[in-house]
Amino acid sequence: MKIQTAIALSNLPIIREVDELNTAIAQHEPLNKEVQFRVFQKIKLDWNYHSNAIEGNQLNYGETVAFLMHGITAKGKTLKDHLDIKGHNDAINFLLDIIKDDRDISETDIRTLHKIILVEAYDVDAITTDGQPTKKRISLGEYKTTPNSVKTRTGEMHYYATPEETPILMGELMQWYHACKDNDKVHPIVFASLFHHQFVAIHPFDDGNGRLGRILMNLILMKYRYLPIVIKNEDKNNYYSVLSQADAQQYIPLIEYLANLTKHSLSLQLKAIKGESIEEETDIDKEIALLKKGLDKKIIERAPKRTDLLNARLTDSVDKLYVRLFSKLNTLAELFLKFEVNYITFHKRWAPNTGDYLFENSVNDVEQVYNFFKNSLDNEISMISFVLEGFKSNPFPMKRIDLKITLGKFQFVIDYENNSLAKYYNEPLTEQEINDFVNNIMKDILNEIKQHSK
Repeated sequence: MKIQTAIALSNLPIIREVDELNTAIAQHEPLNKEVQFRVFQKIKLDWNYHSNAIEGNQLNYGETVAFLMHGITAKGKTLKDHLDIKGHNDAINFLLDIIKDDRDISETDIRTLHKIILVEAYDVDAITTDGQPTKKRISLGEYKTTPNSVKTRTGEMHYYATPEETPILMGELMQWYHACKDNDKVHPIVFASLFHHQFVAIHPFDDGNGRLGRILMNLILMKYRYLPIVIKNEDKNNYYSVLSQADAQQYIPLIEYLANLTKHSLSLQLKAIKGESIEEETDIDKEIALLKKGLDKKIIERAPKRTDLLNARLTDSVDKLYVRLFSKLNTLAELFLKFEVNYITFHKRWAPNTGDYLFENSVNDVEQVYNFFKNSLDNEISMISFVLEGFKSNPFPMKRIDLKITLGKFQFVIDYENNSLAKYYNEPLTEQEINDFVNNIMKDILNEIKQHSK
C-alpha cells in the first residue's frame, strides 16, 4: 500500500472528532495514575474476553475474569480455552513491555507474540487438496507452510497470501510500518487500521492471526498514547464486513469503525477523569454471572420469577428505574428462598406520638400504584420495597431495598439510603442516571452477598 493512501485517509471527519476528544483529555494532564489503571484494567479484561470469544473461545466473561484475576478454572471448559486466555493476556503484557521500552516492533517480535498467544503447539482438523480429512499441526512463531484459505458462509473461498508469498509480504508490511511511523501526516488511527487489515489479509500464521492482528493494531494506538480498543464478540459481523470492504480497497468503513471504537475508549477515560462511572450496563450483569458461577448452587432453592408484579403501561421515567432494578434483582432471585416486591403509598406527614410517617394507604397492586402516580397530591410518597431473604444455608439478614419516591409540587425525588435523584417533572431520567442508580444498589447487595458467602 502506498503511503499517500494513508495520508489522504487521515483527513476524514471522524479523525477530527477523535482529535477533539483527545484534546479534551489532554487538558486534564497530568492524569491520575489510579484513574488510568482502573480504565485500562476494565479495557484489558474486555479485550481478553472479546478477542478470544470472536475466535470461538467458550469461556464466558465471568469465567475469564475469575481465571485471570483469581486463577479459578471453569468446570466443563477445555484446557485449550484457558490456555488461549492466558496466552492472550501474556501477549498484552509483552506488548506493554515494548511500549515501556519505547522501541519499534520487529518481525521477530511478531513471531514471539505468536508463540506467547498460542502457548503450545496443537493439532486441528484440516482438509487435503483432494478433499480428504486430515490433521494439521499448528506451529508456534513460524509462518505458514501450507495454504490457510477459508470457505465463507456463502460457500465462496477467501484466499490469503500463499506460503511462498508470506515472507516477502511481511517484509513489505514492516517497511510500510516504518514509513508510516516516520510520517507525521499519517494519523495513528489510519496507521493502525490499515496495518491491521494488511496483516489479516496476509494471514501469515496457521492460526491466531485475528487475535494477533488486533494486538498489533492496539500496539500502534498505544504507542501514540491512545487507549486500546475492544471489538466486541456480538459485533463481529460488522467487524468482518468492514474488513471485507477493505479487501476491495474500500478503507473508509474500516477506519470509521475503528475510529468510533477509539472514541468509546477515550470517552471512558474522560468519564473516569471527571469522577463518573465507567461501568456499562452489562458490567453488573457480568459481575452477577461471576458471583453466581462461584457459588455452590446445590443448596439453593429456586424461587419463581415475579414479573407479574410489573406492568408495561408504567412507562414514565420513575417506573423505568423500578423495572430496571427489578430485572437486575430478579437475576439474583434464585440465590434466595424468597424474593418479594411490595408497593406502598402514604402521605408525608408525621404521626403525633411516634415521630414517624403516618400511613394513609398501603397497597400491593400495581394498578393502584399507577393510579396513585396520576392523581398524586403535593408531598405524597410512594415506596416500592424489594425483599431478598434466605440466602444459601448460612445466616443472611433479610435485605430490603426501599425505593422511596416523594412527589412534590414541581419535583419528584427518589431515595435509596445515601443515593438520591431529584428531577423536575418535565425532566426525564436519563439512561446514565438510571444505570448509575441501579448499579450502585447492586454493588451494595453483591458486596453483602460476598461477605456472607465466604
